[in-house]
Amino acid sequence: MVWCLVKVPPQTIEYLTVKDTSVTSNYRIVQKEVKVIAKPGGFSEWKEVVCNSDATPAFYSRLLQALYREGCNVDPNSTQFSARSKAELVKYQKANSLPFGQLDRDTMDALGVKF
Repeated sequence: MVWCLVKVPPQTIEYLTVKDTSVTSNYRIVQKEVKVIAKPGGFSEWKEVVCNSDATPAFYSRLLQALYREGCNVDPNSTQFSARSKAELVKYQKANSLPFGQLDRDTMDALGVKF
């Protein structure tokens, strides 16, 4: 899974509230502002990750070659990021005290892979 986090300003959404389900014309329009989705006091952290637009076959080829050079059990000639590739990536990340489970900047820098 690849996440590409983008800061989005608050948005206003519009929805209908039905007061009586037997009469569909009895409704009112309510506007709500969508604010912060994280709860106060919660933990959040921004990490730069590889976005879908950058996750090309050429990128995966460079990534798999770098993992192979590091001794991971991946096919260095592949351009597909399989479940086995993901497992090897996570194993590499854990062994090197990196955030694990995603294609983040720290991991790419450690592997020398540009995106």
